[in-house]
Amino acid sequence: MIGGCNDMWNPQIVNDRITTSGTNQTEVPYVPLPLIPEEGQGPDVPSGSMLGLPGRDLAYPAYNINSTVGNLSDQGLPTNVYHDGGYAEYDTHNLFGAMMSSTSRKATISRSPDKRPLVITRSSYMGSSREVGHWFGDNNVDWRSYLISIWQMASFSSFFQFPMVGSDTCGHNANVTIELCARWAMLGAWNPCFRNHKVVGAQPQEFYLWPEVADAARKAIRRRLMLLDYLYTAMYRQSVWGVPVVSPMFFNYPKDEETFGIETQFFFGDDIMVSPVTEEGKMSVEVYIPR
Repeated sequence: MIGGCNDMWNPQIVNDRITTSGTNQTEVPYVPLPLIPEEGQGPDVPSGSMLGLPGRDLAYPAYNINSTVGNLSDQGLPTNVYHDGGYAEYDTHNLFGAMMSSTSRKATISRSPDKRPLVITRSSYMGSSREVGHWFGDNNVDWRSYLISIWQMASFSSFFQFPMVGSDTCGHNANVTIELCARWAMLGAWNPCFRNHKVVGAQPQEFYLWPEVADAARKAIRRRLMLLDYLYTAMYRQSVWGVPVVSPMFFNYPKDEETFGIETQFFFGDDIMVSPVTEEGKMSVEVYIPR
């Protein structure tokens, strides 16, 4: 193989890492902070090529993903390496991030058992929502990605049952315009997980850098803080009863067929409907009031 393989599939190694994380820092002052394992999916930056193993082409399977980086193994663990117990990475790839984030949560609890942990990952799997939140990763900086973040948020909160979800406000991978950042600040305040984050090398995009963005962000953040009890209650309800914090229109109005195709409006909790501007240069938006 090229690169390393962190064996999160092996439960014994997972347990060893919990012990290590929980006991080797007893002399270091501990300040509870949100834990965001960015590279939870076992990334690697491989070079060259390799042949699959006899009987099954794990390196270049017949099924190929539509990835911007190329093959399934590109910028990830090679799919033909084996974990402890004889499990191929090709078969366990999706579980890697889920087990890593689960392990991170257990380690955090063992380190500070009287605190509730907050672990947010971009690599998750079915059932991960019981233990961690989900962040949508390094998004692009354009209006299309701004729009996609709405779809992602509604999908992950309602269908995949993640109460704590969100995208990088103002985008991640490039320089952002003033208008887009202002709009995204207002939209981001309706993300359960609300943060401004960018790639190294892009221009700074803190809200306070532009008067227009600062004004929009202040209004959005003030409104969010006023609704903090409402958000907390919504997240509690989802954790206990599965009622989504963020849901598409048809979740709340399943008998209104007009809501089935609406992709830019969503509910934040049960009682607040959000309809953000999604086009550059627009100052208003049409809103559908469900029946």
